[in-house]
Amino acid sequence: MNSFCLPILLCLFVLHSSESGHSITFPEPCNCYLLGSVHVMDCSHSSLERFLPFELILNSSQSYDPVRPLSDCYGVELSKVVELDLSHNKLIDVPNFGYFYHLKRLDLGYNKISNIPNVALLSLKYLEELNLSHNQISQISEVTFENLLSLSRIDFNGNQIKSFPSSLRIPDLRELYLDDNLIEDIPPELLNFSSLKTLSLAGNRIPHMQAKSLMKCRRLEDLNSAQNSFLEVLRQALREIASTLVKLNLSSTPISMIRSDDFINLLTTQEIDLSNTKIAKIEENSFRNLPKLLKVHLNDNPELKHIHYDAFQKLPSLILVHLHNCNLSRLHNLSLPPLRHLTLHGNPLLCDDALTWLQRFRHIIMDREKTRCISKNKAYKNLHTSRILEKRPPRIVGLPSAITAIERQSLILTCYAIGNPRPIVQWRDPADAEAPNGQFLMFEKINQNQSGIYRCLAYSEAGLAEAKIFVEVTSPLRLQVYPVNSTVVVITWLGKFPFVTSKLRVRFRDNSTAFVKDIEVCERERIRVQFFGKLFSDTVEVCLLDNEKELACDYFDNRESHSRRGFMFLRLIVVLFCFFLCVYSLTFKLKRVDWAVKIMRMRVNPEMDPTFYNSSTLAVQILTSQE
Repeated sequence: MNSFCLPILLCLFVLHSSESGHSITFPEPCNCYLLGSVHVMDCSHSSLERFLPFELILNSSQSYDPVRPLSDCYGVELSKVVELDLSHNKLIDVPNFGYFYHLKRLDLGYNKISNIPNVALLSLKYLEELNLSHNQISQISEVTFENLLSLSRIDFNGNQIKSFPSSLRIPDLRELYLDDNLIEDIPPELLNFSSLKTLSLAGNRIPHMQAKSLMKCRRLEDLNSAQNSFLEVLRQALREIASTLVKLNLSSTPISMIRSDDFINLLTTQEIDLSNTKIAKIEENSFRNLPKLLKVHLNDNPELKHIHYDAFQKLPSLILVHLHNCNLSRLHNLSLPPLRHLTLHGNPLLCDDALTWLQRFRHIIMDREKTRCISKNKAYKNLHTSRILEKRPPRIVGLPSAITAIERQSLILTCYAIGNPRPIVQWRDPADAEAPNGQFLMFEKINQNQSGIYRCLAYSEAGLAEAKIFVEVTSPLRLQVYPVNSTVVVITWLGKFPFVTSKLRVRFRDNSTAFVKDIEVCERERIRVQFFGKLFSDTVEVCLLDNEKELACDYFDNRESHSRRGFMFLRLIVVLFCFFLCVYSLTFKLKRVDWAVKIMRMRVNPEMDPTFYNSSTLAVQILTSQE
């Protein structure tokens, strides 16, 4: 009798609890407390496989006791809970949060959740922060967050997500964390979050970012794209957020070079992290017009050997540059008056005149006790205590003996000279006239009449240096593009390239999309390129590039490949139709022959000696008589 009444009493207790403000008993692992005026329920690190707030738990005596509180959550009203922590458990499914009406922060991180049902979060209309990190989620439905109009922060780090639904709408979302997932592309329609301020995509598989990928993130301030597969700086995508971006992280990527104007006109950016990459060279004007830039991290780049002395321009606020653990043998005067902190240890610096400026500004070197240089006898000297020769005659470095340019294109030659004191540099043309612009020899649209030998002179009180370069101007390249199918084109050209290379950069572009590929040149004056046809409209521009400079361009009509493919398909349909028509006609005639043969046999007089006909001959006779 007792065993029969006990379940009834338990049900009555649950109903009574539900009717009186949903005050219930919670399992032992949960702790409830007030944080200020906020009701917090902490059920983390409890090995929970299910979270059932209305389930009464057996106590140590294996019998139900509705009076004895099993935890300090006894009597808590679910509707008053503002923060719920269910992290570090063994949950497989998202629990039902039907009575947590005023929940604002929900932590489901470090569980085993693989799917989010469409209705799982539907009742949490006041939810502001959601943590689903380190689960096994691979897909997200477009209606999962449909009713969460207050949601401002989502953490999906450490899942198996490959893409977001393009129709996902979270109007007030400010922070989105997608680190360590399986994302490979960021199309422009994906990030449709106009209020987004923080976007973290670190540790994914993204090889490039389209120019318009961040177009709708008009308030983005913090972009973390570390540990992806970028081969170059996201210069086009960054221009879309140039007026809002504050912090940029591109560390631990295979970027190999910082090109001129890679970081230009980022008006609000304060910090750029390019540490632990494959950067080998930083060109002139790489960092230009960044009025609020405070910190640049270029440390731990073991292939970085050269930084152009004009790499940093118009950076009035820059106070910190990290260059430790690189491969720099020389570091010329960075000309950054506000610079206060510089790290250089772990570089094979040479004790020559290029470092004299560092001895004058040794107070900015934060690691000066560990920074050393290598003298002529290959002995290490402490840069802080050693004296470097004060005067050195000018020496011109890095100027080739000849260069080829394409007619009607711009050309800028830089004559770089070192020495102490710093030498004055000037150019002289083939007529021995001095060119303006000091160390820069500039041609806006060069022509073949400007071919010839140009001289660079560098002089100071310590001496004079001279170097010559032959400038050859060739006819413009003529480019022709032949589409093979909807995703492959053959590109040919007539003319001479201004450089010798086994690789070419090819850019495909239409009104909304640009895509650049590096192609191996296997045949002379001919390359075969595969591109993603689905990204482009009917008319596509194809250009051969030297870094970002256009060498030659041509257009092709992408509709031709589609029409060609449609024509081939139509031809196949016609051939098949004719084939089946012939088969049908032949079959019909053979049936008529068989029918005629049967009629003839029925007309033969059975009393006469039967006459046997050759069926083939008879068939011919019948058909002839019918005609």
